[in-house]
Amino acid sequence: MKLRFISALAALLLSPTAHAAADSNGNSMSDAWERHFNNYQLFPASILPGDDADGDGVSNLDECHAGTDPFDGTRRLDFFKPRCGTSPLFT
Repeated sequence: MKLRFISALAALLLSPTAHAAADSNGNSMSDAWERHFNNYQLFPASILPGDDADGDGVSNLDECHAGTDPFDGTRRLDFFKPRCGTSPLFT
């Protein structure tokens, strides 16, 4: 019974629709990450994944994957922030 539950939960979290739901504005950056670094709001359309908002040489999308602040060019890695594509259930 417990194994069935874990299997069902894993299937739900790994399904393509679970990740799609975490990016409601379709910019390839997770909603949880956007809200974390933008006062609980999604980024406006002017913040593009390929741009570099803080001028540190790392694109906004790469910042999302690394979990770093896209507006702070002094920090490179932050393992405790919401990651791009993480499930909204764990943020």
